[in-house]
Amino acid sequence: DEAGMVYFVLTYQETKLNDKYQATLTKIYKVEGLGWSVDITFDQVPIEMVFSKETSEISVKTKSSIGEMFVVVFNRDGKPVK
Repeated sequence: DEAGMVYFVLTYQETKLNDKYQATLTKIYKVEGLGWSVDITFDQVPIEMVFSKETSEISVKTKSSIGEMFVVVFNRDGKPVK
């Protein structure tokens, strides 16, 4: 966040497992430590992550091997928004 009190970390495997990219999205508070951590999968490689202070949602942009862009949105608890 802008105040530097909350951090989000996205780690992922660069090779597919069962035709998906395995990833972990983590929310870390500067003072309290780990907020939550969720294991997720993507069809494409993640290339960008953006936090919205208005909605507290995290958007992860992915890109396919042919250049198609997709966005997956997660709510403040790390659950995918449908």
